[in-house]
Amino acid sequence: MTTFASAWIRWRPVAVVAIALIVALLGADALRALATELDYAAIAAAVRTTSGRDLGAALLATGLSYLALSGYDWSALRVAGVRLPW
Repeated sequence: MTTFASAWIRWRPVAVVAIALIVALLGADALRALATELDYAAIAAAVRTTSGRDLGAALLATGLSYLALSGYDWSALRVAGVRLPW
C-alpha cells in the first residue's frame, strides 16, 4: 500500500468528522442570519389573525405529508429487502 493510501485510511475518520462539523457550523450560521430577519411579534400577530379552521387544515396537511413520507420510506425499505426489528 502506498504511503498516501495508508495515511488516508488512518486520517479519513478525522476528515469526515471535520467536514461534518464545518457543514454544521455553516448551517447554524445561515440559520442565525435568517433568524435576525424575523419579526416575532409580526409572526405572533399573523397566527392570532389566522382562523382556527386554517390552522387546523395546515396541521392536517402537515400530518398527511408526514404519513406520506413515512409510507415512502416503508416502501423503499421493502423494495431494498431491509427488515427492521419493529
